[in-house]
Amino acid sequence: LTTTFFPAVYIIVFAVGLPANGMAVWVFLFRTKKKHPSSIYMANLALADLLFVIWLPLKIAYHVNGNNWTYGEPLCKVLVSFFYGNMYCSILFITCLSIQRYWVVAHPMSLQRKNNKIAIGVSLAIWAFIWLSSTPLFLYDHTAKLSTPNITTCHDVNVKTANSENPFEYIRFPIGYFLFMGTVAFFIPCVVIIVAYFLLLKTLRESAEENSSKNRKKAVVLIVTVLVIFLVCFIPSNIMLVVHYALLSSKELKASV
Repeated sequence: LTTTFFPAVYIIVFAVGLPANGMAVWVFLFRTKKKHPSSIYMANLALADLLFVIWLPLKIAYHVNGNNWTYGEPLCKVLVSFFYGNMYCSILFITCLSIQRYWVVAHPMSLQRKNNKIAIGVSLAIWAFIWLSSTPLFLYDHTAKLSTPNITTCHDVNVKTANSENPFEYIRFPIGYFLFMGTVAFFIPCVVIIVAYFLLLKTLRESAEENSSKNRKKAVVLIVTVLVIFLVCFIPSNIMLVVHYALLSSKELKASV
């Protein structure tokens, strides 16, 4: 599965995501004259996604090569930091977009242009938070040399060192980072996104007299589609990640007793 399915998915994501997000960033920087909060958040989302996909070739090569990492520990640390850091960054900007969309519909008379400074400030705060929170990932060794099979893994959560009955004596897992980010940068934003879209749907339904039924149905379909795509793309991997590290945390505590 990891040597066939993962590379196939990453190749598709890379082939679509690189040009799409690169074009989105270029359009925002050079073609968008009148900027507003939504476009600012979308540009930052595209940048986060771009920084995510540019590292996928290394992930593809790693899995195609039988989950054998041949590029050294430093590059593995950089890959893990960018891969997960920008994933959480994307989730936070999607959260901002969800709140912004609700605000625009619920308060159509608000002066959006005055909120540009807020959007820029929030965006800078998100980037600062992501980069600072990713620092602990550089304090851990993410590679592990295995004897059977004879490979070197890069951030595989169920690794075990050769000639060791207790892998936690030699491999330090960034458990705290993923449990913290899984809560602060995924589960809480996920709840906020669901609530924002629920309120948005409620607002659209209450304003039925002011909008045509056809336009309202299109808006509802779009909202539900975006929400479903978000849940399908992010929930499974993040739940698995948090569960894995929660289990590793309990095992590490038992091993230290």
